[in-house]
Amino acid sequence: MYKILVADDEKVALLVLERELSDAGYDVYTANDGKAASQLIQDQHFDIVILDVYMPYKNGFELVKEIKKKSTNTIILLVTAYASIENAVDAIKLGAEDYLDKPYDLSQLLQKIAQLLQIRLQKSKDHKIKVTKNSNLIGESPLMKKIQSTLEKVKELTTTVLITGESGTGKGVVARELHSLGKFKELPFIHVDCASLSQNLIESELFGYEKGAFTGANSLKQGKFEIAKNGIIFLDEVGTLPLNLQSKLLTVLQDKQFYRIGGVESISMHARVIAATNENIEKNVETGLFREDLFYRLNVIRIEIPPLRLRKEDIPHLAEKFIEEFSLSMNHDELIIAPYFLECLQKYEWPGNIRELENAIESSVALCDGRTLKETDLPINIAKKAIQASNSQENYFKQSIKNQEIITILESLEKFDGHREKTANYLGITRRSLQYKLKKYNLLSKS
Repeated sequence: MYKILVADDEKVALLVLERELSDAGYDVYTANDGKAASQLIQDQHFDIVILDVYMPYKNGFELVKEIKKKSTNTIILLVTAYASIENAVDAIKLGAEDYLDKPYDLSQLLQKIAQLLQIRLQKSKDHKIKVTKNSNLIGESPLMKKIQSTLEKVKELTTTVLITGESGTGKGVVARELHSLGKFKELPFIHVDCASLSQNLIESELFGYEKGAFTGANSLKQGKFEIAKNGIIFLDEVGTLPLNLQSKLLTVLQDKQFYRIGGVESISMHARVIAATNENIEKNVETGLFREDLFYRLNVIRIEIPPLRLRKEDIPHLAEKFIEEFSLSMNHDELIIAPYFLECLQKYEWPGNIRELENAIESSVALCDGRTLKETDLPINIAKKAIQASNSQENYFKQSIKNQEIITILESLEKFDGHREKTANYLGITRRSLQYKLKKYNLLSKS
């Protein structure tokens, strides 16, 4: 949630702005003079500050200097009833992003704020998303930085890699990223989806067959291991392989050679093997569904991809990427992201991970009837669950406040041996208010 400070000595204007901005999904702070605004600016960081130019104690121009001295990333809007070209030029020179005349239209102000936030996000993208131009591995969370670091360390090796993670977390993206980083970049990358092939086809797909090896084998066919040559073969969903093929794969990894079906001459295997699974492979080993010796052969370098719910700070970056892609493919105008749209994305738990996020963004862009993506453009189930999560958090917060109030009252009563007058004075409330709270929280028996 973006934090906004509104400073204005007109109380009515302050109240109206606070209500409208809060309803739009912003976290709003207010100050009714320059001194109060200055204190808040020193104590906290704000994404946006809306300043009246002429206020008691300190004017808007002075506050702009204070803000820019502390943070160059804060967006500043100056507003005044005494508009002039000179003031506008001075405001921009000092670092304000824009200058509005009073009275201004609230809908235009909200649109201006959304536009400025989008511009800031665009400007900071190259600094925040430290990936190569063609990379699809997006994320600045500590968990993703660890994966990026691991890929850098192993990119030149031929060691086998096992990628694990829930469905939709991007295991294939990580495999392709590893291929693109090092010496394998110009060599083949062969993707084999083990889960989509029938048991009858998997062996011939992996190892190929000789002409006449079986009915219908009218010509020689090279398998994926042979086609991969010195590149990378990516065995996606390796946990679905039947046990007999697990045994054959183990032999290939151990001996670095294989035979085509019906063949008598061995073929050397030079490809680097990357395997991936969304299953609990250790549990499958325990239950006998996956060979333990093959697991150890594959699990040399392990990369675990976290679910999206554990790295929600990456959601805005991923969302921006998908919005750009789908806007382009749908010939949509450049879209502005409303703050509450992003908030809904970050409150949802994403059981389908990045794949579900991508689908939700595609649907939102397709259904957007303006230039601003709003929470109403999201699929209903996602918006609904995000709101439910928000309400649950709010109830928890309220419950926590209630518990803290009860604890404080009980501790104060104990301090004054149950004397209600002294307790009320200590708490800074009337004796009547204390009596009400004791009754409300069913504490009369404890006093």
